[in-house]
Amino acid sequence: MPDDLPHWRGAMILMLAVSLAFPLVGITLLSVLALDYLVVKRVPVLRKAIG
Repeated sequence: MPDDLPHWRGAMILMLAVSLAFPLVGITLLSVLALDYLVVKRVPVLRKAIG
């Protein structure tokens, strides 16, 4: 986890709690993370556009 983001740990705990309470939210979060990792980070135009 990045140390320079002040609320990173709290947000991760909140996302984990919501994912456990609502499984569809967890599936959505995993699919967005997979999309980011597999597509956005590998295509330079998307990486520049999204940041």
